[in-house]
Amino acid sequence: MIQHHPGEVFIHQLFDAQPDAVIWFVPVFAREDDPAGEPVDFEAHYCNKKAAEILKSTPEGVVGVRLLDSALIDNESRRHILSQCHQVWETGLSTEFTYYSPSLDRYFNVQRSKVYDGILSITRDRTKEMRLEMERRRQEERYRQVLDTAADGILVFESVRNAKNEIVDFHVVHANRRAYEIGALPQDTVGSTLLQLLPHLERSEQLEWHRRVAETGEPMRFETTFRTPDGSEFGWFLVSLNRLGDGVVSNFVDVTQLKKLQRELEHKVEELRRSNQSLEEFAYAASHDLQEPLRKIHFFADRLKGSIDPQSEQAGMFARMELATTRMRDLIDDLLSYSRLSQAPPATEPLSLGTIVQQALQDLEAAIIESDALVRVDALPEIQGDERQLRQLFQNLLGNALKYRMPGRRPEISVRCRTTTDNENLLIEVEDNGIGFEPEYAERIFQVFQRLHGKMEYEGSGVGLAIARKVVTNHQGVIVAEGRPGEGATFRIYLPLAIRCAS
Repeated sequence: MIQHHPGEVFIHQLFDAQPDAVIWFVPVFAREDDPAGEPVDFEAHYCNKKAAEILKSTPEGVVGVRLLDSALIDNESRRHILSQCHQVWETGLSTEFTYYSPSLDRYFNVQRSKVYDGILSITRDRTKEMRLEMERRRQEERYRQVLDTAADGILVFESVRNAKNEIVDFHVVHANRRAYEIGALPQDTVGSTLLQLLPHLERSEQLEWHRRVAETGEPMRFETTFRTPDGSEFGWFLVSLNRLGDGVVSNFVDVTQLKKLQRELEHKVEELRRSNQSLEEFAYAASHDLQEPLRKIHFFADRLKGSIDPQSEQAGMFARMELATTRMRDLIDDLLSYSRLSQAPPATEPLSLGTIVQQALQDLEAAIIESDALVRVDALPEIQGDERQLRQLFQNLLGNALKYRMPGRRPEISVRCRTTTDNENLLIEVEDNGIGFEPEYAERIFQVFQRLHGKMEYEGSGVGLAIARKVVTNHQGVIVAEGRPGEGATFRIYLPLAIRCAS
C-alpha cells in the first residue's frame, strides 16, 4: 500500500502538486482473511488536495471512507465508480472515460488502473473544455442549418498538398443540402477528394481556377455546366469561388432556366431585328418608288390647271388635288428620312450645338415671323454627334412648337441646357406655351403616324416626333415629353455626355 512505500512523503508531495484529482482505493473483502475473494466495497486510503477540493472536503475527511457509505457523492456517481473499480480489479485492464456529475454540474475525465494491491483513480476536471466543445458543436450545427437553408449550392473544400507544398486536389469538407439536390456531388461525399468524385476535372480549367483562388485569395466567377461521375453534362450554373483558410468555398446558382430564357430572348430580338430591317427597307423602297409617279401627277395637274377657268368648279378640284399631292410628298419625304435614320449609324464629330439650333431656326424663319414667336436659346456646348440628324431633331421639335401654338397667344419657345446631377448626362429642354396635350399621350406622340389632332386642324405627316426620338436613340440618349392641355409642352433630351454647358 502507498502509505507503506518508503517514499511516502515524496509521493504525497508529488500528487498534491498535480492539477488532477488522485485517490487510491483498496478493495474491502467480506472476509479480511480471504483477499482472493470478490471485493464488496472499495475504501479510499489516499486522497490529494485536488480530489478533496472537488469533493468539498479535506484529504483527512476522504481517507478511510468507503464508497457504499460515502455521503460525499451522489448515488448515481457512487454506483458508477463502484462498477468501474470492480471492472478494473477483475480484469486488470485500465479504463478511461468522461462522465458528467449532476451533483457537481461538472465534466470529468477519469483514468483508473490496478496498481499493486489497489486501484489508482486519476480524475481531471474537463468542464471548461467540454463546454467549449459543446458550444463549438452548437455553432457548427447552426452554421450547418444556415447553409442547408441557403438557396445556393455551397461546397467547402480544403487543399490537399504534395511534398512540395503544391495543391494537387481538394478535400470536400462540407456540402449543403442544395448542393446534393442540384447533383453537384454524389450523396455523402464529405471526406472524399474532388478528383476521386469527379476525375474528369484533373485536366480542366476549373481545377486550376480552384488552385488559383486558394493560392492568391482573388475571388473568381464563371458560368459552367456540371457533370455527373459518368461524364454526362447537365444544367448551367453561375459559380463564385472565394478563399477560406487553406481552401475554397464554392457558391453556385442554377441559371439553366435563365440561360434558356436568354437564348429565347436573343432569338426573338434577332427575329425582331430582321423584321424591322425588312420593314424599313420596304418603307424606303416604297417611298422612293412613289416619288416619281407623284412628280408626274403634280406636273400634269400643273399643266392642266392653266387651261381651266380659275373661277370654275374644276379649279377647286385641282386645288384640292395639289394640296393632296403636297401632303403625300411631305409624307414620303418624312418616311424616307425615318428610314435613313434607321439604316445609317450617326457619323459622330465635334459639333457646336448652338450653331445647329440656329440653323434650325433659320430654316423656320418664315413660320417664326408669321407667328411673331419669341424664341430664347441658352448658350449651348459642343457635343459629339451627327450634324444632319441633330438638325432634323431640332427642326422637328421647334417646328412642332410653332405649329401647335395657342390661338390668341404669342408663341414663346425656350431652349435650355444643363448637366444632370450625376454629371454624366447633358439635359436639353425645348419648352413652349402652346396647346399642350393630355399626360396619357406623352408616349404615344412619338409613334409613327400618331396624331392627336385632325389634318384639317394642323398640317403634318405624323412622323416628325418619331424622327426626333430616332435621332436621340441613335445618339444613345432618351427623349421624354411632358404637357398639359392649354399650358404648353416640354421635351427633355438626355444625351450621355459628361460635359458642362458653356457659360
